[in-house]
Amino acid sequence: MKAFDNSSHNKPLFFADIHKTYNGDIEAYVKNMFKTSILIDNKQNQRFLRKPSAEKLQNDAGVKFVIGVALYKLWLTQQREDNKPHE
Repeated sequence: MKAFDNSSHNKPLFFADIHKTYNGDIEAYVKNMFKTSILIDNKQNQRFLRKPSAEKLQNDAGVKFVIGVALYKLWLTQQREDNKPHE
């Protein structure tokens, strides 16, 4: 992720969180994600399943990561399609 962050001009949205909340410290972001995300930590997952909320999903670093990667891949696909020569 560090190499990608340093070399890419267009990045998934979660990089904004990394720079704003973690002062660009990717390792701190990843550690926090593994410690607190409902997608990764079983204890957090069980707590969420007992009391689900949209707010928890919106603020979960793991959820933001997955959605960010999916949207970025979709954007890349769209860019390739837009740059294909038209017959």
